[in-house]
Amino acid sequence: MPPPSHIHVQQDAGRRHDALAHRIERIADACAPLVEDITGLLLPPRVVIRLATPGDFRVTCQAHHERLLITEVRELLPRAPHIRAAREQVRQHKDGPARRLGGAAQTILTAEGGTEILMTPKVMRRAGRDEDDRWLHLNLAQALCRPAQHRASQGLLLTLIDTPFPHARGVAGLALEDLTAGHAMWTGQQVRTTLLGAPPAVPATPKTSWVYRRHETRTRPAAEAVEHGGEDFVTYVVSQLGTALFNRLWQRLDLAPTHDELNTPIQWVKRIYPLLAADDPVREPLSARPTPRFN
Repeated sequence: MPPPSHIHVQQDAGRRHDALAHRIERIADACAPLVEDITGLLLPPRVVIRLATPGDFRVTCQAHHERLLITEVRELLPRAPHIRAAREQVRQHKDGPARRLGGAAQTILTAEGGTEILMTPKVMRRAGRDEDDRWLHLNLAQALCRPAQHRASQGLLLTLIDTPFPHARGVAGLALEDLTAGHAMWTGQQVRTTLLGAPPAVPATPKTSWVYRRHETRTRPAAEAVEHGGEDFVTYVVSQLGTALFNRLWQRLDLAPTHDELNTPIQWVKRIYPLLAADDPVREPLSARPTPRFN
């Protein structure tokens, strides 16, 4: 068994957030082994969670997209019109409302090729979540799931999600973000329940700032649709395939569901089951493998 992952919290958001950084490190250390147990995936040997200011968050995310554009152009050799369209897409990432305000958590590729989880304490405070342990447990477990997914994909997942050339990568029309966000939410809910018990019947209402409420009005409905639609999909699919067979998907992301298939998971399971089962390294006959329950 590999040694446990080392969680490093890099506090670059200002001294006023030192106490929050210590709490995040403590909670992440508790969540990490459960993320691995529940998903059946391994975290990288070292996971960096960097607390950043909203401005640094925007700059870092923009640098991620600009680096990805350069590496994708070098590897895929797209034609000039496609490059121009991709540059405009990167510019929109810079100017979009989520980038202006920043986000609570975002996993990016670093310049060295690793992964880094970015969190913005100022945004958490605006959202009324910086002292909410239930929220922190859920979101840290979700955030930790992303590097594990990326590692399981042999370092391809974040590129495929954010590539400005999805057609060239063969992932156009695939619901990769819904799949990964739903898997992270599915994991996070189980981790939080294991550590803190079932959620209260009436969740506490956070005290939010007007800036955050204005931002949420524009962005949260779409984000919730991705998370919860993906969570429902993953919950059903894992119940049919089991965790081990589902995890073969990370190295066969070309088999990810389309947006239409998110609403018909039974059809997706029927389509991909023979293909995922055929990738079994043991190569036992199909008749010897468990058959999914197509309910």
